Amino acid sequence: MKTIQAYLPIVFISISTLLFTCNPARKNSGNKPYELKHWLSLQKYPCFGHCQVYKLNIYRNGLVILEGKEYLEKTGVYFTELSAEKIKKFVRLSDSQNWPSYQSEYTVNIPDLPITEFNYHDEHGARIKNIKSNSNLPNPIHELTKEMGSLIGFEKWTQIQKKSDLTNPEIIANEFIIDMDSSLNVQILETEFSLYDLKSQNKLSSNMNLWSFKYDDTKIGKYEMLILLRKKYGIRSVNFNRRILPRE
Repeated sequence: MKTIQAYLPIVFISISTLLFTCNPARKNSGNKPYELKHWLSLQKYPCFGHCQVYKLNIYRNGLVILEGKEYLEKTGVYFTELSAEKIKKFVRLSDSQNWPSYQSEYTVNIPDLPITEFNYHDEHGARIKNIKSNSNLPNPIHELTKEMGSLIGFEKWTQIQKKSDLTNPEIIANEFIIDMDSSLNVQILETEFSLYDLKSQNKLSSNMNLWSFKYDDTKIGKYEMLILLRKKYGIRSVNFNRRILPRE
């Protein structure tokens, strides 16, 4: 099955050139490897009615990724970055929890009640607690999950993936097409993202610094990787590679 790189030249259009232009985090990190550490996650599953279905991940650096699936104003994939004040608030809420005291399940045998799944990871990114519930949680953990869910309505979000692309068979989740300016080269990117085995595959244009890359999607999620790359100073655009499927 052929990939899009076989049909160049193609003009890649991306909103990523508009992202982070004023964000000091985009400055060169001195070629040190990036590491994104899990912290808190909240996932809402379907019910027989109109229950919100989504997944929300908060990372230790304040990055938040929302995957909105059903009955939510924001469907598709979005991200935001928490302020230092909000990060401190979540630190207080998570540090105040008595994690060993919590059960792994708080469920009752009522089929129509939607399942909520919560995960907590320590400062090293190791998962400490997984809790599934469809009934009342202990109040401290309920307050934490409630605060997480409130981010959907109050944060300023940037969309990176449409809902229709969540299950698009053309998208190759572990491959990217990356356009870099002259401040970047393949070796810099491979060094800075070495924790995720980012490797160049092919140079796609003789006139542009345009390359295809692969990474190890067992070490980082596809949306996390996409956002980290888009935050990298010197990257003009980055998009998932796509297969060219036969048309009827």
